[in-house]
Amino acid sequence: MKIFTPILALILVIGLTQAGLVDDLVPQMPDCPKFDFDLYSGYLDVTANKSLHYVLVESQGDPETDPLLMWFNGGPGCSSMLGFMQEHGPCIIDDGEDFVKENPFPWNERANVLYLEAPAGVGYSFARNKEDKVSNDLQSSHENLEALKEFYKKFPEYQDRDLFISGESYAGIYVPNLAYRIHQHNTMSKINGRTPINLKGILVGNGATKWEYDTTPSYLEMAYNHQLMDTELHNTFVENGCEWYFRDVLPAKTSEVCEKAKRTFDENTSRINWYDIYRKVYDDGSLNKERIGKTIIDGEERYYKRGYKMTDYTPWLEDIYGDSAPILGDYVSDYLNREDVREAFHIKKDIHSYEACAGGDFTYHLQKEGSHWIYHILKSNGIKILKFSGDTDGAVPTYGSQLWIRDLGWDTVKDWHAWIVDDQVAGYQKVYDGMTFATVHGVGHMAPQWKRKEVTQLITDFIHAE
Repeated sequence: MKIFTPILALILVIGLTQAGLVDDLVPQMPDCPKFDFDLYSGYLDVTANKSLHYVLVESQGDPETDPLLMWFNGGPGCSSMLGFMQEHGPCIIDDGEDFVKENPFPWNERANVLYLEAPAGVGYSFARNKEDKVSNDLQSSHENLEALKEFYKKFPEYQDRDLFISGESYAGIYVPNLAYRIHQHNTMSKINGRTPINLKGILVGNGATKWEYDTTPSYLEMAYNHQLMDTELHNTFVENGCEWYFRDVLPAKTSEVCEKAKRTFDENTSRINWYDIYRKVYDDGSLNKERIGKTIIDGEERYYKRGYKMTDYTPWLEDIYGDSAPILGDYVSDYLNREDVREAFHIKKDIHSYEACAGGDFTYHLQKEGSHWIYHILKSNGIKILKFSGDTDGAVPTYGSQLWIRDLGWDTVKDWHAWIVDDQVAGYQKVYDGMTFATVHGVGHMAPQWKRKEVTQLITDFIHAE
């Protein structure tokens, strides 16, 4: 009988894996049509005390050969279910709407999409102890790698599949750091004779990368170039060397003159939506009363009466925005906290209520290194890179991204040119030796949400390009 022991062990492992998949299968997403592809939701244990929630949406094309596309939202501390429910999942909730509808431009058209809620304490991911809800860039990258390894154990058919890692906003830190962790893992795998992770590329939208540029001068220059300040105020900032670094990352260079100029700028832009400077967002001016938001989408005004501050999504901007932060509707949380939805997504009954952006005991320490330094390593290892940027975003402006890309010193392969969708300019691209940089025209911080068709085409073309 001993001769059959390895075979029996293999059969047992396969059986346990298949049983786990059945447990994680979502038979139907409430209020959505029945899908003709599989959807999974469950947990990946990254330590003894931390479990990260995942959702896997199988491809509508060829799920057995299409690449695996991993997605992170930003924050730090915001849920990747925002991407799933508002941007590129199969069913979405639009701004100002309180119902779920089918998404005509989902990312799983030609990709298997993996959404990971990280770090622990974010969304439906959980930590068993208060001290385990504290994280930083280094720790989160390690735990994201552990989650990916656990995913491959649960879904071994994806182990050899092409992997692309994507995200937006603070995922400009998450994504390259995870890619670097995978590079380290693969280096050791070659030595140890283990199977490497088949990372092919990264995709980052409006992502924080280099703190020197993702604050000043990009904020100042964008505001000036879009006529949000006059020449006199702009000259005050420039001539006095005023700099607005993100808090807790780099010290601000300030003075009484700079502070006075900043107060003037704050007053003049208090009703500007910094996440899309041409999108209207209002509140009633009171932090402890019901907030009212209004936005214009496709020429139609939509209203919503409850929500969360946009600085919850990018907390480093709290010092700049303060109480004037725009408010987003939070119907995603209403939906994800429904009992039937929690049950469909296999959320444990003792897990906290869903919040779009984590609060309470969740703490994240930003690190001044950013992720700029990783790009040379990725290029030298043949990793494809797409950086895309909504060109009306004031949170992580296109101008700042162009500055740190310039600092890479990479050769230009194809000069600045328009890319077209439906005979319209969707944005502009510049191709470097190691990176494609693409703007998304007329949209802000959440380009995949507000320009779904255009960004879906951009992403799909990139991951399937030879």
